Amino acid sequence: MITRRGPAWWKRALDRHTAVLVLEVGGEIRGYATVGPNRMRMLPYAGEIYEIYLMPEAQGLGFGRLLFEAARQELRRYGLAAFTVRVLAENEGARRFYERLGGAVAAETGERIGEATLPIAVYGFAAS
Repeated sequence: MITRRGPAWWKRALDRHTAVLVLEVGGEIRGYATVGPNRMRMLPYAGEIYEIYLMPEAQGLGFGRLLFEAARQELRRYGLAAFTVRVLAENEGARRFYERLGGAVAAETGERIGEATLPIAVYGFAAS
């Protein structure tokens, strides 16, 4: 995902003032998170973690939790302490991860990805 995004995607994200956090391990980028205002304004959460991605070799080592907490801190810095994160409904591993971190399903929706609309679970995290 890091290289698949490409320079144009990263430039657009930065031009839109999306906060981008990068996980560097051993001098190489192994993951990232993007955060900003919640796109689902009907929910009582001001912020959103748009994406958290870790390369497979960095998964299961505690980096996901570190990146999540860094994203939470960044949202707090912007005054967006209560936030959401979206996850594919069928991604049980990600769902367990967010539930262990204190998230609860706040909404269910769909998201168009390519030609398909996939079910999405939206996890809410209260201000802490």
